[in-house]
Amino acid sequence: PTEGGAMGWVGALIMAAAKGRLSFDVIKQALASTTRLSSFVLFILIGARVFSLTFYGVNGHIWVEHLLTSLPGGEVGFLIGVNILVFVLAFFLDFFELA
Repeated sequence: PTEGGAMGWVGALIMAAAKGRLSFDVIKQALASTTRLSSFVLFILIGARVFSLTFYGVNGHIWVEHLLTSLPGGEVGFLIGVNILVFVLAFFLDFFELA
């Protein structure tokens, strides 16, 4: 993705220069929006890490383990329960988020 993004940037820069639309203001605006988007992604990653540390801090992984192992039906009940959960979540989330 990094190399592809760099090639796209070079292509867009060449096309803007060829059409005469390349100026310092356009480059400044592009840098500002790129910085803003990168900040959003960074804060999402920081928030996810804080949630993960808090979840492990209150032994959330043990709670989830006990919840899933106490489902009725043993292993088959576990598989059915997880499949129903994934089916319901698929109404709202894409595959990437589910995975």
